Amino acid sequence: MHTRRSLLARLAVLVLTAMAAPLLPPLTAPAAAAATVAGIDVSRYQPSINWSQVASAGYRFAYVAAADGTVKNPYFAQQMSGARNAGLLRGAYFFAEPVFETGPTHAAWFLDQIGYRADGWSLPPVLDVEQNPNQGACDGLSSTTWINYIAGFASTVKSRTGQDMVIYASPNFWRDCVADTTRFSQTNPLWIANYGVSKPSIPGGWPWQTFWQHSSTGRVPGIGGDVDLDLFNGSYDQLKKFAPNTSSSGPPDVLDYPWAGLTISQGGDQWGMGYGQCVSFAAWMVYKNYGGDQHPADIPTRGWFPSDGLALGPVRETWGNAGDWSITAGAAGYLVDRSPHVGAVAQWDNGGNGGTFAVGHVAYVTAVNADGSIDLAQYNLREDSSFSTLRMTTSGAADTSNGHPSFHVSWPDHFIHIGDQGIGSFA
Repeated sequence: MHTRRSLLARLAVLVLTAMAAPLLPPLTAPAAAAATVAGIDVSRYQPSINWSQVASAGYRFAYVAAADGTVKNPYFAQQMSGARNAGLLRGAYFFAEPVFETGPTHAAWFLDQIGYRADGWSLPPVLDVEQNPNQGACDGLSSTTWINYIAGFASTVKSRTGQDMVIYASPNFWRDCVADTTRFSQTNPLWIANYGVSKPSIPGGWPWQTFWQHSSTGRVPGIGGDVDLDLFNGSYDQLKKFAPNTSSSGPPDVLDYPWAGLTISQGGDQWGMGYGQCVSFAAWMVYKNYGGDQHPADIPTRGWFPSDGLALGPVRETWGNAGDWSITAGAAGYLVDRSPHVGAVAQWDNGGNGGTFAVGHVAYVTAVNADGSIDLAQYNLREDSSFSTLRMTTSGAADTSNGHPSFHVSWPDHFIHIGDQGIGSFA
């Protein structure tokens, strides 16, 4: 995983720290010395990937850069969904920036962006611990600062996901900048970056590496230019254990949207709604609420299942703009109220937020928190066909996603219950 690096900067730092993204949980022993699984890690430096070709070449997992500090990878959502749709296990990594924030602050922001769920396909979150070439040796920080940052990040990931994050690092950086601490060796799997060797050097008291990034100049079918190559130290069955499925009663994976990265100018989905629009994303998530597992090409143009007949879902022909969904959903017999629920569609009327949403807006509720706030996932909040997440209290929230100026988003006008967590039905 190469973040914020010119070629010269990358070469300059290569001896000190390699780049990639780590993986997560239990420190299980390798199945056998010869058992490995090939994977890759990618970032904004790989904007166009043919994931079918990657899978056909034998790669079984991918880690995707979510952000460098709080600078987002603009291709994150499409890379995550592309890997998933091609049958690869996938996960997200975050480039550590202890110069700017504490570990818990960065971890909370990172987790808000990636929407991690233990869905059987998502690998644990990774913290990429390496030098920022713009900051000097060890980013100018003490080993104590680095250790505290990593510990705070790990604790936040554990408390919010139940998973032990993976730590990515090179042998030299860990020894020189993190004092070769053994603090994390019994809890957090190691993703070691070590090139040009037949066997990686293992720092920090870890008994072995879980992942090994063995090259930053690999060539993979379906990807133009260099790409990081990785090996999982075990069998594919063991790798699957790093992507547990413990959320069968939770909402579907918001990063599974099959048209990520496409815009309305490139066409529309099977329900007649433009790619990357809020209505297309909300319709997809409701479809997944009902356990829909068809490939997008097999989804009928109208209705959400072949047995549904016509117009039993919020298709554009019958449901109109997002601002009309509360009216049309109610008319179709779905529950519409002002009570948030995991899996519900949050809806703002036409002209909501002082005219910010000219034709209304819909988003998907991923969590209802103990303090009464809600977590939302959405597309195209500012007509840019991009994915973002937002935590909102009853007084609303400031949305600063996607690099746009902040503006205040009010509490939704309605919540539409179309199959969320057992509420509502197609009957």
